[in-house]
Amino acid sequence: MAERRRGSRYALGFAVRMGHRELGVVRARLLDASLSGFRLVSPVRYRVGDMPEFEIWAPPTCAIRGLGQIVWAQTQGTKSYVLGIRLVRLEDEGSKQLNERLLEARRQKWQGPSVPTARDPRPTLSKR
Repeated sequence: MAERRRGSRYALGFAVRMGHRELGVVRARLLDASLSGFRLVSPVRYRVGDMPEFEIWAPPTCAIRGLGQIVWAQTQGTKSYVLGIRLVRLEDEGSKQLNERLLEARRQKWQGPSVPTARDPRPTLSKR
């Protein structure tokens, strides 16, 4: 299967609340996101083509709201489903907020863990 995603995905473990006229309100967990969509784990199976409204709770106090379309769904275990969602619309400043969260995740990914080197050229203070 060819990769059709336009942007890189970054891991974001935010809480998500989704609403659908037939399925009601569902609480889910965001796995990763890009500027064009996201992947999450849901306790409810949606059908491909469903268009739920969503609210992503991004710390500290930001809610990213919008409308998405389910583009794929996979069963995970006996009571959860992994869903691929394409962004259809973001409300308010959702696009800006999502972009900021993705940039932050990208910085963290590129910085990686700090590894000390054997010879650090910075001067050190000795304790006397």
